[in-house]
Amino acid sequence: MAALASVLKRLNLTIVLLIGLGVRLIGLVSRPIWYDEAFSLLVARGDTLAFPFATDVHPPLYYLLLSFWTALWGDSIAIARLFSIVLSLVVIFLAYQICLILFDKEIAVWSGLLLAVSPFLVHYAQEIRMYSLLTVFVLLAAYAYWRATREQGWLWWALFAASAALAQYNHNLAVFFLLPLASWPLLTRNWKNLFKIGIASTLALLVYIPWLLGLLAQVDAVRAAYWIEQPGVVDIFRVLIMFVSNLPVPPVWLPVSLASALFLVILAGWHTIKRYRQGHEKRQISIWLMMMAFLPMALMFLVSFWLPVFLHRAFLPSAVFFLIWLIWSFQGADVPKIIRNAAFGILLINSVVGIYMHYSYGGFPYVPYNEGRTAWLENVSGDEVIVHSNKLSMLPSHFLDTDRQHRYVIDAPGSGSDTLSEASQAALAVHSYESIADAANNSDGVWFIIFNQAIKEYQDLDEGTHPHLAWLQENYKLAESQQWGNLILYHFER
Repeated sequence: MAALASVLKRLNLTIVLLIGLGVRLIGLVSRPIWYDEAFSLLVARGDTLAFPFATDVHPPLYYLLLSFWTALWGDSIAIARLFSIVLSLVVIFLAYQICLILFDKEIAVWSGLLLAVSPFLVHYAQEIRMYSLLTVFVLLAAYAYWRATREQGWLWWALFAASAALAQYNHNLAVFFLLPLASWPLLTRNWKNLFKIGIASTLALLVYIPWLLGLLAQVDAVRAAYWIEQPGVVDIFRVLIMFVSNLPVPPVWLPVSLASALFLVILAGWHTIKRYRQGHEKRQISIWLMMMAFLPMALMFLVSFWLPVFLHRAFLPSAVFFLIWLIWSFQGADVPKIIRNAAFGILLINSVVGIYMHYSYGGFPYVPYNEGRTAWLENVSGDEVIVHSNKLSMLPSHFLDTDRQHRYVIDAPGSGSDTLSEASQAALAVHSYESIADAANNSDGVWFIIFNQAIKEYQDLDEGTHPHLAWLQENYKLAESQQWGNLILYHFER
C-alpha cells in the first residue's frame, strides 16, 4: 500500500483522465445498441429543432448537442458514444477540481482514479443518453458555487446560474440536485451567500421559463403513462449497489455487493460523525457531500408517491459525490491503516467485478441486431413485411436498417410502456399498428420479431401462447425460426 501511495503522489490529472479514457474505450463498438440509444440517434438524425419535444419526457438540450456532434463527425454508434465518453471525462475533470478546492491533491487523485474506474460511470459513459451531461452540469454548478463562495465574484455566481439552467434544459430531474445545492447556505446560516445564490437561482429560473410549458406537458405524460414504478426500500439498496459495483452483477456476487455497499456507508458515516464531533476543519464539507449523495435520492423517493420519478440511472451525479465522500472518509491519520486498506480493497474488487459484467453482459435489452439483420433479413422479399411485437426491438432495427420498413404493434394505451406518442412516431419516421392483424396487412409473408422474455411471461402466467404468435400461427404457416440473441425471429408464409 505504501508503494501505491508513492505512485499516487506522482500522478496528475492527465494520467487520471487517460486511465478513464482507456477504460471507457473498451467495447465501444462491440456493445449492441438498445432502444434508448436508438431513440437518441433517430432524434439527432432528423430535424432536431422541429422535433416535438413535449412528446418525449426529456428536455431538448442533449438531443440538440448530440445532433451538432453527429453533424460534425457522423452518426455511427461509436461516434455518438464518443460524445458521452468526452462528457464522462469532463465529469472526472470537474470532480478533480472540486476536490482541489475542498480538500487537497491527494484526495483529488484518489477520487479521480475511483471515478475513472467506477462501473456506474463507465456504463453511462458508453451510452448515448443524457446522464453524463446531467452530471457535468450538476458538478459545474457545484464547482461554480464553491469558487463563488471562496472568491466572492459575481462571475462565478453567473456560471452557477447558467449551469443550473442548462442542467434543467438537459434533464427534468436536475432539480433534485440543484435544490440541495442551493439550500446549503440556508442550512449553514450563511446569509450573505444565501442572498447571492437566491439571485443566481432566480436568474436560472428566468432562463428556464421558456421551457415550463414543455415541462407541464411532460409531467402530464408521465402521470398518464410511464414505465417507472413506485419505489420501495429495495430500490434504495439497488442504488447503493450501483454506486459501488453497478448492476447487473452475477447472482452469487449480489449479496457481496450489497454487503460491501452497506459496510462502506456505515464505516464512512461513522468516521464522518466522529470527525464532526471532534471539530474537524472539513466537517461541514463532509456533511455537504453526504447531502448531495443521499438527499436527491430521498427527495425522488418521496415525490414518486405522486409522480414516478425514481430513476436509478439519474443518480449518476449522486454517485460522484458519494465516491468523493468515501475517499475523504477513509483518508487521514485518524483512520487505522487496516480500515483504509480494507475499504479501498472492497471498492477495487467491486469495480473490477462491475466493469467485467458491464463488458460481458449480453442480456435484455441488448441484442446483436447487426448480425441478425445481415444473416436473416436479407431474404425478405418485396411482398413480405417485418413486424416487431414491441417498439423495444423495432427502434434499433429501424435505425440500423433504413432500407426496409420495420413496423411494430403499439403498446396497450395507457399502460406503463405506452411512451412513444403519435407525434414522436411521426418525427422518428416509425410505423405502429393497432394489432398484429393490421401490421401483417394480409401480406404474403411476415417476418415476426419478439423478445424471448415476452413469450416466457405468458408461459409463466399460464396464459398459453403469446397472442401475436397465436394469431400468426392461426393465419399463416411457420416456415422457420431462429434465435437472435434475446430475440426470436419467425418467418411465416401463406
